[in-house]
Amino acid sequence: MRANELIFLVVDDEDLIRELNRNTLQSSYPGCTVTEFNDGTELARYDGQAHLYLLDNRMSNMDGLEALDIRRKLGDTTPALWITGSPEDLGSRRLPMNTNVLYKPYPPKQLQIAVEMILTQHYGQIEKA
Repeated sequence: MRANELIFLVVDDEDLIRELNRNTLQSSYPGCTVTEFNDGTELARYDGQAHLYLLDNRMSNMDGLEALDIRRKLGDTTPALWITGSPEDLGSRRLPMNTNVLYKPYPPKQLQIAVEMILTQHYGQIEKA
């Protein structure tokens, strides 16, 4: 798979975090598509394809895991990176299948490494040139 074929969905209610994630993804995977949502309900209603979801935990209306649970019930197996400030945010819930965790705060390099690991696991080596 080539970097310019990748589609990422970034779901976060904070503009600055969406921008950080978008910039990191676009610099790591030139030509990729990054679609941004500011609420989990937008992901729950999404009818397109993606190679990776980047999901904030706490958002108004619907958090990232709630949205992902809805997607999974619809048969969506797209890998996800759940982004949270604290391990306690998970509580007694279980992470849906194909979901990894990244804890805030994180530098762009940590996001880059996490995304690379997930993409390689699910899609093999990504051609960046």
